[in-house]
Amino acid sequence: MKFMGTDKMWSLTLLRYIHLIATVAWIGGLFSIVTAVIPSAEKRLQPPAARAFMNSFMRRSRLVGYSSIVILAISGVLLTIIEKEPSTLWKEFIYLKHGVIAILIIVTVYLHESIIPKIAQLATDSTSELEEVKAFEKKEKVFSVVIIILSLITLFLSTLSESVG
Repeated sequence: MKFMGTDKMWSLTLLRYIHLIATVAWIGGLFSIVTAVIPSAEKRLQPPAARAFMNSFMRRSRLVGYSSIVILAISGVLLTIIEKEPSTLWKEFIYLKHGVIAILIIVTVYLHESIIPKIAQLATDSTSELEEVKAFEKKEKVFSVVIIILSLITLFLSTLSESVG
């Protein structure tokens, strides 16, 4: 950013700010859901009420999550275009980060669009076996842990790329 024009400096600042807000909304939301909302609902509510609550909550939280992903993609591309000449190491970390983010998006969408709705469906179906419901709930927990790990890796790679950039 040495000798950068004022307009470019403010453009980069605004884009980084938007990118940061979207990151906090998306990864912070995922982290809160996995570490606080789901465990609290399971601990305090009866299984049918917990599932109904989670189904309603997840429907509403999708808008924030998916909007954040779109904002991150747009602001990330723009940052890459107008950023100073990046180092080769920076590019490698960014490509690695984008790969992890792609996996994170796939895992998150699969959890929100497949596993959680299946749990809700099984919970309302009187012919569902308890074992089947528990198997999907176990999948939900595993995918949730994977999401947390991928989120932390993404944040680490973001920090690393900023350090070498």
